[in-house]
Amino acid sequence: MPVWDYYKTHPEAAENLTKAMAGVSGAVIEGITEHYDFSPYKTLVDIGGGNGALMFGVLRASPNSEGIVFDEPYIIEQTKLNIPENLKNRCSVAGGSFFESLPKDADLYMTKWVLHDWNDEQVLQIFDTCFKSMKSGSKLLIIESVLPDEINSPHAGKLLDINIFAMTKGKERTVSEFKNLVERAGLRYNRLILTNTELSSIIECEKP
Repeated sequence: MPVWDYYKTHPEAAENLTKAMAGVSGAVIEGITEHYDFSPYKTLVDIGGGNGALMFGVLRASPNSEGIVFDEPYIIEQTKLNIPENLKNRCSVAGGSFFESLPKDADLYMTKWVLHDWNDEQVLQIFDTCFKSMKSGSKLLIIESVLPDEINSPHAGKLLDINIFAMTKGKERTVSEFKNLVERAGLRYNRLILTNTELSSIIECEKP
């Protein structure tokens, strides 16, 4: 069965995955908040936000922002319990499928290490959901291991690429590949922001 169906029917394995992702995230979240200023945005949505680690880090760095962690219902119930006491008045959760709907009209949407799980057509479906949920001027941050366009350049993401393909039939993508998908979805590519690790570059997009 597909790996995501397996996790839905094996909650202990799903919880283990969530903990593993949180452990890896801990090594990159500080770099994300150091290299991107979240303070101009009042409302934020983390698409496929898992246990909320990224959102918690962002809200700590941006004390006037409010955030929604969005993920599958079987994940989000545990996430709700994980919200730190000092963030409960600024952080909430929402459950659903990012192929169908997202919380609407947020100032900024972000997704970390999610798009590499899916093929190009599925990513376009996710972008379409984003586009329909965003208001004009809303930002979308794609946080992934963005590969260089130069095919023979060494990059840590190329090891992830093999693992992701074996597990999900997804892939890591180059800057040009992301730009192509973003523009096909009607969004505007703004810029690529490198952080302190090749595992988590930031692509900033915008709804015109």
